[in-house]
Amino acid sequence: MKTRINDNHVWLQLSASDTSYWARQWPCSKLADRSVTFEYDSNGLVDWSIVGYKADIDTNEINAIVADHLRNELPKDHKLWCVIIGQFEQKE
Repeated sequence: MKTRINDNHVWLQLSASDTSYWARQWPCSKLADRSVTFEYDSNGLVDWSIVGYKADIDTNEINAIVADHLRNELPKDHKLWCVIIGQFEQKE
C-alpha cells in the first residue's frame, strides 16, 4: 500500500497482493489480485484505475477497500475523513 495525503487530497495505491489479501473478507471481490489506485479531493472520489479490468466495480467494494486501508492512515481531523471513512462507520 502506498499513500499520499495532504490537506485537500488523498491518493491510495494498492498492489495485487494487497487486494488479494483484503479479498479474503470480501468473497465476491472483483478487485482481488489487481493493482488499483484511488484519488480523492474535497468533492469525493475523482479518479480511479484498476489494472487489467474494464467492467464496472461495485461502489460498495470500492468504499470498503478504501475505508479499510485508510482507517489507520488518515487522521480523524482530516478534511476528507468523513468523505472517505466516516460516512461508512456504524453509528452507535
